[in-house]
Amino acid sequence: MLRQTLIVCSILICFGQINCVLNPKVVCYYEDWFYWRTGDGKMTVEHIDNTQCTHFVYAYQGIDRDSTIKLGDDYLMKDLHDLDKFSKGKGKGQALVAIGGYSYSAGFTQVVSTDSDIRTFTNSLMSFLKTYNFDGVMLDWTPKAQFTASEAEGFVKLLTSIRAEFTTKYTLGITVGVQVTGLDVAKVDSLVDIIAVQTYDFHGSWEKAVGLEDPISWTLDSARAWFKNGATMTKIIPTIPLYGHTWILADPTKTDLGAEATGPGKMGPWSQSEGKLFYNEFCTEVKKDPTGWVLHREDKEMSVYAVNGRNWITYEDIHSCEDKTKAITTEGFGGVVAQALAYDDFRGLCGEKFPLLKAINKGLNKDPVVEPTHGPTSAPTQPTPPPGTICTKAGLVRDPKDCHYYHKCTEMFPGIYSDEKKACDGVLVFDEKDGTCKEKQLVPGC
Repeated sequence: MLRQTLIVCSILICFGQINCVLNPKVVCYYEDWFYWRTGDGKMTVEHIDNTQCTHFVYAYQGIDRDSTIKLGDDYLMKDLHDLDKFSKGKGKGQALVAIGGYSYSAGFTQVVSTDSDIRTFTNSLMSFLKTYNFDGVMLDWTPKAQFTASEAEGFVKLLTSIRAEFTTKYTLGITVGVQVTGLDVAKVDSLVDIIAVQTYDFHGSWEKAVGLEDPISWTLDSARAWFKNGATMTKIIPTIPLYGHTWILADPTKTDLGAEATGPGKMGPWSQSEGKLFYNEFCTEVKKDPTGWVLHREDKEMSVYAVNGRNWITYEDIHSCEDKTKAITTEGFGGVVAQALAYDDFRGLCGEKFPLLKAINKGLNKDPVVEPTHGPTSAPTQPTPPPGTICTKAGLVRDPKDCHYYHKCTEMFPGIYSDEKKACDGVLVFDEKDGTCKEKQLVPGC
């Protein structure tokens, strides 16, 4: 009776507010090719924390010439039973299959060209879902700058065909770009459950100046554009990338947003792409040498970047992920896409496992119904600072060897701090009590 009362109250509260999402989604992408990475970059379905996502997306499958679904990796998915393991490990979430993506999207042009191909694809999709016990699909027709009139019409026909087979039993989602490109949005919206918007890579190392990868104002404006063109707000799910973009600065003394860069930063061992570092790659790099990195927060855009000499990176941390999720779901959008699981610290190399994913969950604007917990949980293990480390918490710390110097300690990752050494003017020394530089005789111990 109490739970029913709480549910009724939550519904009444939501009707009394414009911006209330009763069941915000966390849509998490698992990319199968990370099975073949080595060392700490290798991720398997067994690494997934099935308590942190409402939808788990297995990416990606292709489309064969006869408009049937073509497995992206036959050996992994069939012989090693990866698809079966994925769907069995979903917990209380849904297992979705992503079809298309940057490698396989070309096949959609053939699929939507005739009614016969649409029917063939629909039948193949239904067979896949039943064979591997999946709960739905994410159709990812990208990159797609502009749909032609015939493609847009064919895509609606395809969605109509799939919806007729799915009824309400399966979830139908699509992945779209930040711009509305020739689709009948209202018609598409009436057929799908999820519209995942690719709100990332607004800036990157292909540019000659440094910039934020996903400022929140750009993310919200992109989501609002889909809403204004006919999409239901709670179906629109913006994306938060769990990786960063890197540059080499032209001048190490010019580090502000918009500063000139000579090219992309170095390649990460697991991302294997110049100008791109995953969160787990960057946190382990900072953990090895925290003193060189200086963190900067752009509070208005809920974004962070860091600088080390000529190295410059824009990335997401636990604070930006939580803040952006809160802003997205408080406005009334339906949740967040986490792109992707293998980029987070899924092994706990720098502290607790999946810190970004947990921050996203923490930021969700949920309904007021609270589920009871099942006993206490242990606190996450924080990394132990190496012996002699000056920065063990955020703030200003006097140098233990010379009072003339002090250290600005900034928490880059949970339990990992950057160390920016500074000096007082003239012969002044640093007073930790009030964080100012004073004459030596006024500071005890100096």
